[in-house]
Amino acid sequence: MNDPDSIYASFIPDPTVHTGDFWPVAQNLPDLTCSELLKSIAFQLEGWYHIDNQRRTVELVSLTDLTNNRANAQDWSSRLEESVEPGVDYKIDPYGRRNFLKYREQDGVDKGYGNGVIGCDRTAAATDVPLFELPFSATMESTRQVNNYGFPLLIETRTVSGTGDNLQINKKSTSPRIVLVEPSKTFEVQTKVLNSSGNVVAATVTLTGCWFARRMQAIQTEENGFSLAFDPVPGQQSEASLISRYFGGLKRVLKRPRVLTVSVHLRPVDIATLNPNVPIRLKGVRVGDLEISDGYYYLNKLNNYRPGSTCTVTLIAF
Repeated sequence: MNDPDSIYASFIPDPTVHTGDFWPVAQNLPDLTCSELLKSIAFQLEGWYHIDNQRRTVELVSLTDLTNNRANAQDWSSRLEESVEPGVDYKIDPYGRRNFLKYREQDGVDKGYGNGVIGCDRTAAATDVPLFELPFSATMESTRQVNNYGFPLLIETRTVSGTGDNLQINKKSTSPRIVLVEPSKTFEVQTKVLNSSGNVVAATVTLTGCWFARRMQAIQTEENGFSLAFDPVPGQQSEASLISRYFGGLKRVLKRPRVLTVSVHLRPVDIATLNPNVPIRLKGVRVGDLEISDGYYYLNKLNNYRPGSTCTVTLIAF
């Protein structure tokens, strides 16, 4: 709906839509730029975007998928320029001993709710590092229980004051939110709504089951055992949080941080077929004073590439 007084979006879940299907993004966007939304998705799934200008594709690359793909690693051992001393670092910027993944706070009522932390003991960096804060706010449950359902999520978009003829309902802004929806679970409840004439009237409304971290028993299925919280919140049971579900690759990297900067000879075909989903393997080589018996890395940076010349690459071990 878009008029001079109000702008809002409505989304009715389609029970025929499943994971992997196409979803109409434009009509369901919150008040964010497209880049903010895409960054938020990458942050939540521990990934980054690979943009292929020639094929005109954008692919979300997961670090966990990459680190689990050793079987298809590309061997760059013969590409190394062995006479150039490598750079070796045992910390990865900007990670510290405790790395916080945060949702945006909304008026302080949800302070810390849904946030998470990933540790890295082997670093000399600052103790606490805020890795990122999402533009979305976490969503907590209401304190009012709905029969046969439980405690629905509470996102306040209006305030109610007074009673009877003095009853007043005012609009209230809120920050962008994301929730998980189970479209196969709906519930009819009796409530009061504000009609188009400005009167508060009794009505029956249909609630679609949704949750942020904890699922109500009434909306549990065999397929939705996951959560939007980075770390489990109190009372969360079988729902897999984001860190445990998606951040295994980052935890593996931070368990023993190693950054290697080396000179390599890359052919045009190497650049044309470079796949960010595939790890790099170095085996049985000596670079400067460094001996590498066998190691797996992901490509973090590639600088100064020119056909027929060496270029510098930064590799991060896992």
